Amino acid sequence: METESLQNRLIQEIRKTPGDRLQSVLDFLLFLNSQGTRTPTHDTNPYPLRGLPIQYFDPTEPVALEDWDAR
Repeated sequence: METESLQNRLIQEIRKTPGDRLQSVLDFLLFLNSQGTRTPTHDTNPYPLRGLPIQYFDPTEPVALEDWDAR
């Protein structure tokens, strides 16, 4: 389908959408549009945390049994 035809069909469907659902439709469209403009970080920088300061607090202290989380 060509773009203009799709836009017209979308407008028709929006006109049929109940008023209480229009905000959800708008939120979804805004979400889709933001996804297209956002550059994925994994493409531009495969190691986004590299070079950030790391700080260890008591790295040699033993860990208590209640600190472990088994699932």
